[in-house]
Amino acid sequence: MKARAVWRGLCVAVSVLAGILVAAPASVAATDTARLAAEGIDSSELAPGWSIVGDEIWWDDGEVRRSLGDAELAPCPTGYLCLYADADLLGDRWVTSRTNVYHYLAPYGWHNRVSSWVNRTATDARWWYYESGSPNPYRCMNPGTGEEHMSAADNDQMSTVHLYTSAAIC
Repeated sequence: MKARAVWRGLCVAVSVLAGILVAAPASVAATDTARLAAEGIDSSELAPGWSIVGDEIWWDDGEVRRSLGDAELAPCPTGYLCLYADADLLGDRWVTSRTNVYHYLAPYGWHNRVSSWVNRTATDARWWYYESGSPNPYRCMNPGTGEEHMSAADNDQMSTVHLYTSAAIC
């Protein structure tokens, strides 16, 4: 009889603990969603697989990142392609080190937001305008280059980015 009571008590304790552990990620997700909403970002429109790490939203274990709000940004890291919302490599930032992927910027909340960029990789990259039809016009982003003041025709026009594995593309 005593063993049965101990067993029941143990089962109740494990059930309560399991409920707490299961509820924890939901409360973290709610906190993250609330933080994004405070920044004016609708989490339901972001590419899946995001998480908040410090003052950034991360995808693919940090290979793709987007800054949050007025975060104090360090210079663009070596090995990354960095896009900035403002001229002079300022404002919100979106970065990637992930190669051979077409990064459609809309799911990251970055469609038509880029005013400056820097390519701190050893490979070429390209960016495309959003236009229907083929071929869509693009611009090259050679290794070690950047554009601190995009022309009026290019400013806030970037819709897709591709970081290659070679410097012989552009």
